[in-house]
Amino acid sequence: MRVLRIVAFSVLCCFPLACYTQDCDCEAASLFLKQQVENNYSGFKDKTQGENKRLYNDFTAQLLAKAKTTTKLHYCIGLQKEWLSFFQDGHMSLNENQIPTVTDSLQLQKMIQETERITLKKQTLKKLKRQKGIEGIYSTVDSTYTIALIKQQSEYRDYVGIIVQSKSPTWKEGEVKLELKSIGNDNYIAYAYYRDHSGHVTNYHFDGTSLNNGAWLKMGAKKQESLFQWKPVDARKLSDSTLYLQIGSFDPWNATAIDSIIQEKAPLLQSLPNLIIDVRTNEGGADFAYSPLIPYLYSQPIKGIGVDVLASEDNINAWLAILAEPDLPESTKDAILRMTDIMKKNIGGFVSIVPDDTLTLDEVKPYPKQVVILIDGRCASTTEQFLFNATQSSKVTVIGKPTKGVIDYANVRDVIFPDSRIILSYATTRSRRIDIGLGVENKGIQPQVTLNEKEDWIKAAIRFLEKSH
Repeated sequence: MRVLRIVAFSVLCCFPLACYTQDCDCEAASLFLKQQVENNYSGFKDKTQGENKRLYNDFTAQLLAKAKTTTKLHYCIGLQKEWLSFFQDGHMSLNENQIPTVTDSLQLQKMIQETERITLKKQTLKKLKRQKGIEGIYSTVDSTYTIALIKQQSEYRDYVGIIVQSKSPTWKEGEVKLELKSIGNDNYIAYAYYRDHSGHVTNYHFDGTSLNNGAWLKMGAKKQESLFQWKPVDARKLSDSTLYLQIGSFDPWNATAIDSIIQEKAPLLQSLPNLIIDVRTNEGGADFAYSPLIPYLYSQPIKGIGVDVLASEDNINAWLAILAEPDLPESTKDAILRMTDIMKKNIGGFVSIVPDDTLTLDEVKPYPKQVVILIDGRCASTTEQFLFNATQSSKVTVIGKPTKGVIDYANVRDVIFPDSRIILSYATTRSRRIDIGLGVENKGIQPQVTLNEKEDWIKAAIRFLEKSH
């Protein structure tokens, strides 16, 4: 029995931080973040070995030095996000909880007065309209705001977005609406200022034509329309020989729908030779959600590599906290209770919670004969575990783009700081796949056939199946 590969759960940590307004004791918050990661994150030792130990210490010293002079909450969270980027772990994140809206008119006027202003020359704006790369003129999808994004470095930013036009009465030309701090590979820590001028931090990506997945569109850039439409589950017969099955999430809330649609389409699954399983953008969930698929993919015993959990007091409490999850199977609850009993006897070490095992089914189904699984760079966590199992079948071919590569460290814990609005999420388990050189951290699972973004991937899958027949 395998426990959940990726679960989000929360624990309230009583820590006296004055971070519930726009102001923050950033040094205290950063020290607490450091302590949480060092004591509870399952990848910490792996990622601070050898030369990385010195790099980590230097990077941490830089963070704490900046934190001493940082008083604004959004800048503090941004610094901490920058620090977390050292670990390059897709299961590590820092976010705000219960973001308030400023409604008091005097406070709003004060925040507007404190907003930074930058005057842009007409020649600069004219040049930006033709600028390649991330600099340029951007508008929101609803055209409420237009900004000029220019390179201008400070302690907290590399680029700044300045209002050029605004339909909102609270924002005027020349006011700073956005700040971006580069963390590599067209990824940025973004300081976004809301309608009430309060600052908030998130992560942005520049895709060549837009920022934040299309929220900000660059003037003059031609955005390619995606041929892919996400759905939680979908199934349709494409031809007399091919069934298409889309699964948008393996989260527990979608597990019943997955099981239902597989039962509904069982006559087609048991009679059509070709099956396309589309898991693009599926960021994971729980192992039990994909289990109804396995019998249709199975061609030989499936070998599983085990998982260890870091046995800290915080992690024990966090695992116990998820027993209240409404969609959690009783078998998983029993496994968590057994696991935490063992953890309590091995504080500070790693404890095996999933043994190496082999799944053997009673039969190999005659249909489907060929299975194509479509994957992309957003496939992560449990979806990658599904692929590890599926690709051991001689029926299966994986095509598309490499996955995200965030399965080696999993089973996420959320720590909510009630006095601050800050939520830290990080992994509590470590796959023993790492020890035998089969880790996929930041590399991803590679497709057997690579596709480009401009083609219709479903049509490409059909062509592959027909060619292979």
